[in-house]
Amino acid sequence: MKKLLYLALILLPWGCREKEPLPVAYGNFEALEIQVPAQTSGVLVEWNLEEGQELKKGRVIGLVDTLPLYLKKRQLLSQVKVVLTRLENVNAEVKVLDKQLEMLEKDRERTENLLADGAATPKQYDDLLGNMEVLRLKKEAVKAQKSTILAEREVLSMQILQLDDQIARSVLTSPATGTVLQKYTEVNEMVAPGKALFKLACLDTLYLRAFLGATQLDDVRIGQEVAVRFDRDENSDHTLPGIITWISSSAEFTPKIIQTKEERVTLVYAVKVAVKNNGMLKVGMPGELVLLTE
Repeated sequence: MKKLLYLALILLPWGCREKEPLPVAYGNFEALEIQVPAQTSGVLVEWNLEEGQELKKGRVIGLVDTLPLYLKKRQLLSQVKVVLTRLENVNAEVKVLDKQLEMLEKDRERTENLLADGAATPKQYDDLLGNMEVLRLKKEAVKAQKSTILAEREVLSMQILQLDDQIARSVLTSPATGTVLQKYTEVNEMVAPGKALFKLACLDTLYLRAFLGATQLDDVRIGQEVAVRFDRDENSDHTLPGIITWISSSAEFTPKIIQTKEERVTLVYAVKVAVKNNGMLKVGMPGELVLLTE
């Protein structure tokens, strides 16, 4: 009797396992990974980052040397001062010309009165009008210089804003909340715009990338709730709920890493299932897609 009871206890898990729904697809878990690049060039003078480290969005993790940018900004600020001095000189010259025109305008009125009384000649009056016209043309030329100087100041201001932006980008921060999967550079190394600094991934939600045959596509749809199984041990599994978030629109050859219990097919369609990670899921871990029975 004891032997029969012992045999029943051994076979019980296998009996329960046979009743579980069979998986329709197999694959591996992956995460949404971000390759975080440098956005400015220079020497990495600070780098507080380790693989496996948890980061919050906006956390400061490093600094690129900003001394060359700071010196360039100082140079541009000095050029702005020179431009402003030239602008002040132009404004002063315009005021002088305005004053001269004001005086000539008074002379014009007096000359007109003298000309009416016969105390001035037409030539004197014409010479006065000619001098006034020359001053007006000179004033316009000086004001044109002012426009050029203002445009030059605008260009310098934009260059300073660009330097401020580069200096701000030299402070390296995490672009998102996640886990550091891999870092590609170390302190005191030279970085350049576009060079990858580290790989970041949010592990709160992982995605089972599995592969379905063409005949199985009618059974799945985006947004469908499914179950995802992964190994607990040799004889049991963990099961978590998941949602299908993507179905490939084109077929591809079966990946070599996918092994099913049925005969392999030539072409399959990839699907992604979002699964909330309870801490047991790891990137690269194999999993099974199980459709829920209604």
